[in-house]
Amino acid sequence: MTVADVPVHFMRKPGRGPIPIPLILTHGRPWTTQLLQRRPRLGLCPQPSLPDEQPARARTIELDHRWAPHLAVHMFDGATLAHGLSDSPAGLPAWLLERWNSWSDNGGDVESVFTKDDLLTHATIYWATNSIATSMRYHANANRYPWTPAHDHTPVVQAPVGLTFVTYENPPGVGTAGERVRAFKTGPLAGWFNHINVNAHERGGHFVPWENPEAWGSNLRRTFHGHRP
Repeated sequence: MTVADVPVHFMRKPGRGPIPIPLILTHGRPWTTQLLQRRPRLGLCPQPSLPDEQPARARTIELDHRWAPHLAVHMFDGATLAHGLSDSPAGLPAWLLERWNSWSDNGGDVESVFTKDDLLTHATIYWATNSIATSMRYHANANRYPWTPAHDHTPVVQAPVGLTFVTYENPPGVGTAGERVRAFKTGPLAGWFNHINVNAHERGGHFVPWENPEAWGSNLRRTFHGHRP
């Protein structure tokens, strides 16, 4: 379909049962609709005061190494990178593989989470549709045109919200799954959301719907339980 003159690829799968709930499942990058075979944006948590700052500093450096290069190049030199990746059948999967490897909770073995067929399928979709540039553009636009609420009500996001966290992406000072949930609920972002179901899991990384589909699916069902039309 076309939205605002932009072609949008989608897949429709009818629900089962007498009154299925219509849901829109979207995906981030570097991912594709292939994710729906397994399948909300993860919220952020504040850093609490620590008696010993060394662990927090080490965790900050670790997260910077994982995320900062990716975000910086996409925000400031995304078009240059996109032209190179769009013209290189070796460079594109190499760039994607680095993200899948460092962002997934794989214990140093990316193939423990994704098979070669999984990785090649996702890379092929990006290559065949020449869509690496548009997938990266989000970071530049989000930086240049920051989102602002359309109203002054509280919470800002008034629709019922479910959040799923994973300890692999815990911010500095937050250790266990229980700490992650508590840090969010007592932090400054909790008031933004009408959150009705907040969970955290020890297994899974950035691609948690693929890495831990049972837990993520259970969270999704629990969020929408009782909200049938």
